Amino acid sequence: MPTQSSTMWGQKSNRKLIIGIFGFSLGLFGILCGMFWEDLFNWIMHKEMVLAPDTRVYDNWKSPPLELNLDIYLFNWTNPEEFGNLSTKPILEQVGPYRFSERPDKVDIDWHPENASVSYRRRSFFYFDEEGSNGSLDDEINTLNAVTLSAAATSKHWPSVKRGMLDVGLKGLRF
Repeated sequence: MPTQSSTMWGQKSNRKLIIGIFGFSLGLFGILCGMFWEDLFNWIMHKEMVLAPDTRVYDNWKSPPLELNLDIYLFNWTNPEEFGNLSTKPILEQVGPYRFSERPDKVDIDWHPENASVSYRRRSFFYFDEEGSNGSLDDEINTLNAVTLSAAATSKHWPSVKRGMLDVGLKGLRF
């Protein structure tokens, strides 16, 4: 008949054996991971990062889950009635931001397996964010026409005939 001390001795040796096997297995696993870490990392990265219609990364690429915000600041010309008066300077007041949330999407997606590439067109929808804006879409803003100003600045040193043609063209467009 086994005594109580021999039963306890058997349990302790089983516990030591289990802990020893577990420690050896953990050490072996660590050594193998250390030896093959780069290959393992590259395999996982290739598996997760390949862009194909049946992968997890495709949906995030096609329609990003991040909210993209576009803040627009404008300069309101507060005294446009003084335009012809050369003795007064224009008074400009910064207004905004007018915040728009962008929802980008990719459409017309064509896969090209021969050179491992993809072509697409980007389509974005912009929605006005009233809470994030300091103003509304009904605000009336007087501002300078940037197209006309840049054309005038570009043509400043042009010959007079060329400047005259630009002047006629801009007056015809009624900028």
